[in-house]
Amino acid sequence: MNRLIFRWMWLILPVLMPVESSCQETDAPQFIQEKTRHFSLIAHTRGFGFGYQQGRIQNIKTTLFWQADLVTMKHPKEYRRTNEAFPNTQTYSYGKLNRVYMLRGGVGYSRMLTEKPYWGGVMTAYTLSAGVNISLAEPVFLYILYYDNTENEFYRVLERYDPDKHFADNIYGRGPLGSGLSESKIYPGGYFKGAFQFEYGEEREYLRALEIGAALDLFPKKIPIMAFTSNSNIYLTFYFALQIGARS
Repeated sequence: MNRLIFRWMWLILPVLMPVESSCQETDAPQFIQEKTRHFSLIAHTRGFGFGYQQGRIQNIKTTLFWQADLVTMKHPKEYRRTNEAFPNTQTYSYGKLNRVYMLRGGVGYSRMLTEKPYWGGVMTAYTLSAGVNISLAEPVFLYILYYDNTENEFYRVLERYDPDKHFADNIYGRGPLGSGLSESKIYPGGYFKGAFQFEYGEEREYLRALEIGAALDLFPKKIPIMAFTSNSNIYLTFYFALQIGARS
């Protein structure tokens, strides 16, 4: 009897093994994540902005990507004030020549440092990137006060700010955004970025992360942001970014 049982077992085992293997393959994940993309809200030490990044996952630890950021850049000596001699005046930055918008575009890679546990938690990684920076310097327009002797009253005129003609006592306030776009000047340069990324959440196909890092923007020429002080062609800023995206 025992010999008969063993004979049947040897006949059945070869048939069961492929079936078991097939079941394991059915239960296994049916996709491999190859791409990643996310949007970012950026706040840095001299302004704010937003960005987009898209990459290709090379292996479990490395991702290659391209990115684009649009951020504002302020001078460290900027401060807002009002003309208190007149009612209902608008705030403006005294001495500010240009509003600066930096458009960065480049490539980089991300390297995982610690993996996210299967139950969720936080994954950490570092990123390095570099590329070109096309900056736009938009001239500042202000409302300037003039006195009409005939009407015996003040009136205001929208003019491009001129530090030799416009002073704290005859500036009414800032002009509308975009007033100087037609007179803007482009400053080409480059940038480098390095950061640490902290991704949280249980979902593998969705990306929610906080990135903390530094950016170095360099230009051949100085960008004239402010009058009455020195301007620079090198900008070192520290930033954090909230990132939302997906993998596929």
